[in-house]
Amino acid sequence: MNSSTLKTPTKTIATSPLAQLTASGLEGAFDSFLKDGPLKGLPLVRGIIAIYQTHRSVREVLERRKLVRFLEEIEKTTPEERAAFSKTYDGAKKQDDLGERTLLLLDRADQMRKVTLIGRIMAACIRGRMPLDTASRLCSMVSRCYFEDLEYLRTFKDGTQGRGALIAESLFAAGFLSDGGVDGGNYSEPDSGGTIYVMNEYGQMLVPFLQDGGAAN
Repeated sequence: MNSSTLKTPTKTIATSPLAQLTASGLEGAFDSFLKDGPLKGLPLVRGIIAIYQTHRSVREVLERRKLVRFLEEIEKTTPEERAAFSKTYDGAKKQDDLGERTLLLLDRADQMRKVTLIGRIMAACIRGRMPLDTASRLCSMVSRCYFEDLEYLRTFKDGTQGRGALIAESLFAAGFLSDGGVDGGNYSEPDSGGTIYVMNEYGQMLVPFLQDGGAAN
């Protein structure tokens, strides 16, 4: 990845909004609250401070890795695509709101592969392939799933899911599958019946991003 992506500020989702919400500023406020606030004397808070100080470096490394992984996908968009997208978010408040929304999505991602997926979806948004609200909803749905469950969508076929029923149930709860009714099944085949699951429009939208190379082209 070109190092200039992280160093040169430009008015795009990849840089400006994230740069305005720097980790150092947020952590400074957090440190001040814990060390100087009215709760600093509580044993619970002292324990939080000790754990936070011990693990802060690990957390910072993970946060930076998330940002880099996300920006690697955003960098695959063209300058023209980023310029066109940026015109919609040329105000400071719009940029702050977008940056905050993006950081919250990344913070909730508990697997790096989810971060890559979120980056691919937001890159598609920058390319004009889906509105921001749809992209944000899709990213939020991704963050609620175990990544290996999401990969089940790559080979998913509508119908009862047999031994994959629990995974399908998870994907249904996240919003990627719809309930198509119940199949009574065959008594001689215990796994033949059950809920009929159907891939809905959100599942269909996500599948291309799960393929190798994502939906870059």
